[in-house]
Amino acid sequence: MKFLIAFILFTSWLFSSTVTEMKWGKSQTFLNFLDKYQIPRELYYNLDIEAQELAEIIYEGMEYHILVDENGKLRQALIPLTEDMQLSLHKNNNQEYVLELVPVEYIEQKESISFEVENSLSYDLKSITGNSKLAVELMAIFKDSVDFSKDLRKGDKVSVLYKRKVRLGKTWGTPNIDAAFVEANKRRHYAFYDKKAEGYFDEKARPIQGMFLKYPLNFKRISSTFSSNRLHPVLRTYRPHNGIDFSAPTGTKVWSVANGRVIFAGTKSGYGKTVIVQHNNGYRTLYAHLNGYAKGIRRDAYVKQGDALAFVGSTGMSTGPHLHFGLYQKETPLNPSKLKGIRKEGLQGKERKTYLANIAPKIDKLIYYANLQSKGITKVAMVSTGASKNIQ
Repeated sequence: MKFLIAFILFTSWLFSSTVTEMKWGKSQTFLNFLDKYQIPRELYYNLDIEAQELAEIIYEGMEYHILVDENGKLRQALIPLTEDMQLSLHKNNNQEYVLELVPVEYIEQKESISFEVENSLSYDLKSITGNSKLAVELMAIFKDSVDFSKDLRKGDKVSVLYKRKVRLGKTWGTPNIDAAFVEANKRRHYAFYDKKAEGYFDEKARPIQGMFLKYPLNFKRISSTFSSNRLHPVLRTYRPHNGIDFSAPTGTKVWSVANGRVIFAGTKSGYGKTVIVQHNNGYRTLYAHLNGYAKGIRRDAYVKQGDALAFVGSTGMSTGPHLHFGLYQKETPLNPSKLKGIRKEGLQGKERKTYLANIAPKIDKLIYYANLQSKGITKVAMVSTGASKNIQ
């Protein structure tokens, strides 16, 4: 369905409607949103369970667009759930509301940036590119090998090759870093993403990030496994169970299975008190039915592998104290029991040979850009691919 822009513009002209960009409220839920515009809740309940679960994790501050007519009636809403999927609410030819899960449309641009540090990595990158998330991703990649607060000094060089997403003329989502070079404390640090291994490695094919921990807590037993057709203990209906339930006493400490950034810490309807952590490579972990949160856990807080996130509880739709642990890669739920991290020994054999051949030209490009600093050039090669992804 290609109506992201065309439908909005056409409808605006035809119905004298107004397109408004909004931000999702702190305690707002999708059902509240439907109630506000007097739209039947059945639209939500008729979604498949995966779409319902995604709607539960719309986070505070998420930008979405609505189209209302001159009487204030909602004609269309596009609400992103992840960087690649969104809920589309609109009226059909019979003037009945339709709710669908559809792809997000965006343009992907290849960009390169190189500069000498003046203030801090975050401040300088945002000043040059206008993209605050680029520094977040770069620091997360090097978190186990570079202490940016101590090792990075004025005059140190940084070069990054990455892809930026553009949606409706604005930077969208998280940039994907392909290769990076950081000079810190007179040492050079490299990071190159290997698609097959799903991780970042250095110039010698050694992993620069730790592995995921297998479990997020000490537990008594696994009370419910990942399943595509589980009998829900409260609703008594069969539906997918996109995670693992760990039975444990109330108050048991829950920790992050990997380095990341907290993107949600609050209440999510059936999930109760919930924490969601964004990791590298598009991975996201969800910790639900909590009793409370650990000190310092709030949105945008950075956590290291093993850091306390919260405590086991029985909030939300729950029959007893347990942790619901979910793992997602972008919008796709994964079985946490099959969670595998980057191999500690690094790439070997043919894999290593192919990797080293692929990164050789990238090393040359990173160093070339870094050396341009002596000529006073602080920003280079903002190149658009012209590629469009996920067209509705």
